[in-house]
Amino acid sequence: MNLADAPLFRRLFQPLSRLLTSEPAPVVSPEDDEDDEGTFADQEIHQTLDDVLRQEAGRYGTKVHVVSLEGLHEAIGAEKWRKMADKVQMIAESAIHRHIGKGGVFGRRGEDLYVLVFSRLPPREAQSRSQMIAKEVGERLLGSARFAAGAVHCVELDLDQALGEDGQLNLSVLSEAIAEVRAAEDATAEGAARREELRRSLQPTDWQPPEPERRTFAEAKPIEGEERRTFAEAKPIEALSDAPVDKVEASQGRYEIEVLPTWEAQGEAMSANLVQVVRQDRPETPVLTGGHAYTGGQGVAFVLDRLVAEQTIRLLEQLATDHVRTTVVVPIHFTSLVTRQRMMLTGLYDRIPDGVRKLRLDMEVFGVPPEPTPSQLADVCSALKPLCRDVLLRLPSPHFPAGLAADARFDAIGLDAEELPEADRADAALLRDLAAVQQAAESVGLQSYVWHLRSRATIRGAVRLGIGRLNGPALLRAQPRPRPAMPVPKARFLEG
Repeated sequence: MNLADAPLFRRLFQPLSRLLTSEPAPVVSPEDDEDDEGTFADQEIHQTLDDVLRQEAGRYGTKVHVVSLEGLHEAIGAEKWRKMADKVQMIAESAIHRHIGKGGVFGRRGEDLYVLVFSRLPPREAQSRSQMIAKEVGERLLGSARFAAGAVHCVELDLDQALGEDGQLNLSVLSEAIAEVRAAEDATAEGAARREELRRSLQPTDWQPPEPERRTFAEAKPIEGEERRTFAEAKPIEALSDAPVDKVEASQGRYEIEVLPTWEAQGEAMSANLVQVVRQDRPETPVLTGGHAYTGGQGVAFVLDRLVAEQTIRLLEQLATDHVRTTVVVPIHFTSLVTRQRMMLTGLYDRIPDGVRKLRLDMEVFGVPPEPTPSQLADVCSALKPLCRDVLLRLPSPHFPAGLAADARFDAIGLDAEELPEADRADAALLRDLAAVQQAAESVGLQSYVWHLRSRATIRGAVRLGIGRLNGPALLRAQPRPRPAMPVPKARFLEG
C-alpha cells in the first residue's frame, strides 16, 4: 500500500505549507469523540499538572514555565490555526516530552499556551530546557530560528504569582507575562521587522514573485514506471541577486534523479545512496548531473530542489513498500534554504513519517559560499534537523573551518571531488585534501565523507584515512534506484 494513501499518514504528516492553504478539515463533535485516546491522554496530563501545582503551592522556589505560540497564532489567523491545530499540538508535545525530564509535568491551557513544571531540576537547567522547547517547536513548525524567535516565546513565573486565589492557574497573569515579553521584543527595530517578516512568510499571496521574475521549469521526467508529472507551474522564490535564470522550454527537457551507491564505514556496508539530479534542458544541450546541474541562478536551484524532493519522497515510499532497508542522502542547495520561502521546500519532506525520516533520510547542504556567517549555517542546519537523521555539510573548500560546522550542529563534513579544480582531482592532491578534512572533522567530533571518487587508489586511500562515507564510479556507477544494503568489509578495499 502506498504510504501517502494511508489515512493516518495523511492526518499526521501533511506538511505545514499544505495545511496553511487547504480546505478546513471536518470538525469532530465531542459526542463522536468521547472515547478518543488522545483526548483522554490530554485530560490525564492536565490532571497531573493540577496535582503538582497543588502539591507545590506555598513551597519556596517553585517556578512555572510557560511556552506560548500566541505569536504564531496571530500571524496565521484563527481560520488557518484551526486547520493546523492537531499538527501544532503533536509537534509541541513531542518537543516537550523530549526535554522535560523525569518528574516534569506539563499541560495545555487554551489554544496556544503550554504550562510546564520542572520539579526535580535546578532553576537554571529548568529555564534552559523551557527555552530549548520553545526553540524546537518554532523551528519544527517554521523551519527557521529567526522566525521561531518571533513566533514562540517562553516566560518563567513564581508559582504563587501564577496561581489565583482559588489555587488554579491564573491565565490572565500568564498572558500578561507573555505580552510583556512580546512588547519588549517588538519595541526593538529588529523584533518589529522579524514579526512583519514572519507574517509575510505565512501569507500564500506573498509567495508568488512579480511577473518579470516568474520562472518556469520544463516537464520533469519521473522515476521509471511512474506517471509523468509537470513542474512547469512550480512556484519559484525571489532571487537573492540579479543573477540570470535559465529559460527552459517546456516539454523538451529531461529532469530526473538517480542514486549513487555509497559505502559507510560504520557497519562496513554499501548501505546508503546519494541522490543526484540529471538535467538536460533540450535534446541538443549537454547532460548535467549533481552540483553541475545547479547553474543559471537562484530560481533554477530552488525548482531543482523541489523536483528532487518530490521524486525522493516517491522513492522513499516505494522503498518502504518493498521493505528495502537503505539510507537516502538528499543534497539541497544553500540558496534554497536561506530565504523565507524555504518552508515551501522543507514542508514537502514533512509528508514522510518520523520513523522513516529519522532512520532512512539524511540531508546534505551544498553550494555554501566561501565565507558564510555562523548564523546562516546554524539557521540552515536547524531548519533541516527535525526532518532527517543526519545533516551533512559539503565544504566549499578542503580548508573550510570545521569549527563553524560543529558550532552550527552539522553531523558530518565532506567534499565532492567533481567540484574541485582540475589540479586538485589528481590522486595525490585529492588524498592530501581528504586527510586535511578527516583531521579537521575528528578534531571537532564530526563524521567525514567524499563523493565521486574516480580511481581505486583514492578509494583505498580514503578508507585508510578513516573517511566515514564514500562513493563514485571507482566504486559503483549511478543507478536508477537504490539497492538493498550489502556488507562490504573494509579489508576488501585495503587488499588491492
